[in-house]
Amino acid sequence: KGEITVAGKRCWTRPKGTFSTSYMLYDEHKTIIEASPKSAWGSTLEFHYSGKGYTLRNKSWCNADLHLESNGSLVGCVRHAGILSSDVIVEMPRSISMDASMFFAWIAMLRWEAAAAGGACVIACAG
Repeated sequence: KGEITVAGKRCWTRPKGTFSTSYMLYDEHKTIIEASPKSAWGSTLEFHYSGKGYTLRNKSWCNADLHLESNGSLVGCVRHAGILSSDVIVEMPRSISMDASMFFAWIAMLRWEAAAAGGACVIACAG
């Protein structure tokens, strides 16, 4: 669970579901975004925001950058600033609010942490 504050507006984030494959962004009044997996694998998330449908997916199976798509077109992305950097670069259209953009960065960081932990486990088990 996390908290996002942008320009004095507070929102909260949390994973949802049995295996935490869905994610929610909400404020004290309502759910702003609920991103749910398109399939059982959960690698592609779908959601509606401001009346439009979006898909959030990994750039490729070997690249952890997240791409935001609408109607099959790339409209934004979340990526690492560099190999040795812990900074995150979020590029979103103006139609996506700052709190929603930070929500996507939060999802990306959760996925990157899970992938790093999985990689560490594979290395530890193989060694």
